Amino acid sequence: MHNGDDHVEVTGESREPSTTEQRTSELNQPESQVGRGRRPSGRGKFARVPQRRAPTNVNVFSAIPNYDRAYTSYSETKENATSFRVVSFNVLADYLALSPTGSLAHSHPSQAWKYQWSFRRTRLLREILSWQAAIVCLQEDDHYGDYFEPELRKYGYVGANKQRTGVDTLDGCSIFVKADVFEIKRVVPLEYNQPGHAVLDRDNVALVLLLEHQASKEQIVVANTHILFNPRRGDVKLAQLQLLFETVESLECSKKILCGDFNLTPKSSLYEFISSGVLNGVSVATGEASGQYARGNHSYFHNDFHSKSDETVERHQGAGTAAYRFKPPTTPVRHGNSLGVQATHDLHLRSAYAQHPTDQTTGEPFATSYHDRFLGTVDYIWYGNVECTGVVEMPQMDFFQQIRALPTRDLGSDHLSLVADFALLRESHKMSLVDDDDLPSFSQDNNVVDEAEAPHELILDDPAETPPPLYTDKEPLKSAASSASSIYDYLDQVEMKSVQQLQLTASSAKSRQLPPLGRRTQVVWEPSPPPSSVKSSRSSQDNQYYAEIREKLVTLNIELQDKTQTIELLHAARKKDKAKAKEKAAQAEKEFKAALLAQKTQLEKDIEKQLDFAQTLVADKAELVKQCEAITAELKKSQERIQQTEESFQRQMKDAKERWTVQEKVKRDQWMVKKTEEIKKSTIKALEPDVQAIMTKCKENLDKARDAAADDKRKLIIAHEKEKDELLKRQREEYEKKLVEAWEKERSKLMYRLDAADAELQQQLNQQRRRLQDEAEKARNDLVLEMRALKLQHSRDLEDMRVVERQRIDHELTQLQKEKEELARRYDADAAALREKCKLEVDAMQSSIAASLRSEMEKEKAKWEAEMIKRRDEKIQMVIDKLHGETQKKVDAAEKRLAAQYELDTREFEKKLRAAGDIEAAWMEKNRELFDKCTKLEQQRDLMQAKCTEQAQALQAAQDNVARYSAALQEEREILSQERHNVARHVDAIRNESERERETLKSAVVSLEAKLDMMERKHAAYIADMRANHDDILEKLHARVRATVAKKDDMIETLREELHMTQVRVTKCEAIINQQREQLIA
Repeated sequence: MHNGDDHVEVTGESREPSTTEQRTSELNQPESQVGRGRRPSGRGKFARVPQRRAPTNVNVFSAIPNYDRAYTSYSETKENATSFRVVSFNVLADYLALSPTGSLAHSHPSQAWKYQWSFRRTRLLREILSWQAAIVCLQEDDHYGDYFEPELRKYGYVGANKQRTGVDTLDGCSIFVKADVFEIKRVVPLEYNQPGHAVLDRDNVALVLLLEHQASKEQIVVANTHILFNPRRGDVKLAQLQLLFETVESLECSKKILCGDFNLTPKSSLYEFISSGVLNGVSVATGEASGQYARGNHSYFHNDFHSKSDETVERHQGAGTAAYRFKPPTTPVRHGNSLGVQATHDLHLRSAYAQHPTDQTTGEPFATSYHDRFLGTVDYIWYGNVECTGVVEMPQMDFFQQIRALPTRDLGSDHLSLVADFALLRESHKMSLVDDDDLPSFSQDNNVVDEAEAPHELILDDPAETPPPLYTDKEPLKSAASSASSIYDYLDQVEMKSVQQLQLTASSAKSRQLPPLGRRTQVVWEPSPPPSSVKSSRSSQDNQYYAEIREKLVTLNIELQDKTQTIELLHAARKKDKAKAKEKAAQAEKEFKAALLAQKTQLEKDIEKQLDFAQTLVADKAELVKQCEAITAELKKSQERIQQTEESFQRQMKDAKERWTVQEKVKRDQWMVKKTEEIKKSTIKALEPDVQAIMTKCKENLDKARDAAADDKRKLIIAHEKEKDELLKRQREEYEKKLVEAWEKERSKLMYRLDAADAELQQQLNQQRRRLQDEAEKARNDLVLEMRALKLQHSRDLEDMRVVERQRIDHELTQLQKEKEELARRYDADAAALREKCKLEVDAMQSSIAASLRSEMEKEKAKWEAEMIKRRDEKIQMVIDKLHGETQKKVDAAEKRLAAQYELDTREFEKKLRAAGDIEAAWMEKNRELFDKCTKLEQQRDLMQAKCTEQAQALQAAQDNVARYSAALQEEREILSQERHNVARHVDAIRNESERERETLKSAVVSLEAKLDMMERKHAAYIADMRANHDDILEKLHARVRATVAKKDDMIETLREELHMTQVRVTKCEAIINQQREQLIA
């Protein structure tokens, strides 16, 4: 297959296709055949056409060859809208591309030329400038100050940059904007590495800008980020996204655009979280959250793309999965920990490139990044409250099939640039973007009383069937004490209002005159005699009395309406209090679950910390082993250097001796020739034979003496060197053996202590965790049983009170029977609601106190454990450092002593050589005076014997030195054994101190447990007091309600008696009137 980015000719035998080549060959296969291991066609020998080497620099205004990207328009720009273009581009950091673990390390060596910065920089700038964007967001920018900022400034861009926080991380995120289009109002750099945070500990960053459009003065938030790459750390990715969303929300700007390399694929849970705003992380594994592994086989190559049947369907209008048309498949957690959190955000984001989502695909592009380790979509442009009018599409699949990987000879990065056009709408068009289906529908409250109903009609619903009224979340929740006080105040107001109405009614009855009851009383009678005038006055008195009775009836009607209103108000208050009680119960349950989850999370964090500590100890152990091996290697190297120095010295001595022998032989021959000629000239020829014989004899004797001295000297030197080598070798072997034994013994002791401490700490943690779990389970069971018992008791009390109230109400009149029954039910329901409120308050108080006690105990426990671990680590490190320092000092001292001794021996040997040279010079001087001092030959022989004696003495002195060195070495051994004994005693002291600290910790734990028991007893007493006070409060409330009802009943009985008396008097008056009428008629 022809490769568009290769530039060399490659020939060879048939081979197995690489992962990338097999992947690109699968792109042409239908979905049913993808992943079956088909090999690309054209197996066997092949040859690529050689290409001309690409130039290093290109014209930034030239077109990009072989880079066809179509434009898709979503909608036409409104007349009053402000349009602009946004580009998001990962430019591939230079140091990451060339690092030993970067892109170059995973590519073929022949492709190294396309990763060089000198080759990529003009191609990157050409691609950026070709889109003519108003906003450019760059990721992995490690040449902001030396290239991108000065180059883009030439074309009217101003920018901001945020570098990553790591020591070795040189790249960062940059945002460039056109100065004549936008003005930067605020720059917010964001670091994802939060000190002390358990998850946010990576060096990734983000950059957020608040921009203002120059023409319309509208503001928009633009964010650029590069999320963590590690596919196994979905928890870190989620935490970084949440921190980014919080930062964007804090700027309080409705219009927003988020760009960057998010390192998550479209078919992932994190993609669903960004697009929908909700994530249930309980069933999502951290290693599967980002979806970077394809098909669960830990492969980075994805093949989710549109099938042939989808190509004819019209593209969507830029909504993507934000339109809730696609849900990624939910798979059970197979490995690793789950995210374990419920995450939400309110940004309402949409993806600009998400087009035509189906049941199999999200609608995102096939790929935005392609290199030797990954092929898929990880780059996105998210937007909210702005309109996306169109995007520049990604290249077709043929583009990916024709290249081996990005970058190529024409493109400078392993990512493709994302290009989208947006429009800022005016206020008049903002509502047009909201669909009618998205608007919430409001319904009237079912508890509202119809105005058409008569005021005297009252229908009380069953408390179990009546739904609670709809309250807003902002309505404050009142406590049980405030509810009780409000009920008392309400009863007082009702009583005062009733008394005032009665007083007003009585006063008005005295001053008011009512018209006659009927037309019959309006007949005008003729004057009559005095008896008739008396009757007329009596009739007027009866009419006045009848008017008073009628006024009382009106008063009774007013009182009845007042009681009806009272019952209605109590009914509404009951529903409201019931709803509040349910909300408080839900809130308490939620808080309890949150506390349990927090406790579980804290325990898991503690376990992870202990595991990390154990790993740290193992790493320290390995480091100590490496240090021991390094010291041993250095000792061997020093021994080798000493041996090399000795060998070089021996070679130099041998060369010097040979040169001296040759020179002396030449000088002696010359001297002999010269002296012979002089003797021949100065002596008598007759003495020549005798002199020659003497000279020959002396020469022979001298040669014999010289040879014997040389043999003795050589034998002494050889013996001395051999004994010195054997002694040094024995001492070195013994010292190495003892040093290795000491290191091994100390290392085994430290490892045994570390393993024992680790096992003990792990056992303590397991015991504490099991005990806390058992206590939590027991407390939860006790609370459930207590709640059930209280519910049963309350239900029995309610039934008893209802029976008593029904028996009492049955004796009342038929006219008021229904109203009194409803009133009694209302009072019973209020009492039950108050009981439930008080019970919930007691449970909430109990749970909060228990949680506070547990948290306090956990904090103190963690504090003691951390302090113990810190002390133990400090002491262990101190012992290790001290042993290492002492050993290093001893090794250095031994090396110094050996070097000093070697220098002394070398100097003595040189002195001996110089002495030998002096002796030989003396011999030559005496040979020169041979003919003059023949008689002194014997003295010279004695002198030679004396010199030999001195050499023997020197050898004896050397042997004495060896004995002295052996004694010094023995003293060093004794000192080392003494120091080892001191170290052992010090270690025993440390162990005893650790035992004492452990005992102290145990006593502290016992005291904490005693304190916890005491606080639990206090808490139980406090709960009992609260329950007793609760019963007293309920009893007082019931007494007050009964007193109020009794007052009402007494008033009704009094009115009823007055009504009866009035009716009797009316009957008598009617009888008297009838008698008078009969008398008048008669």
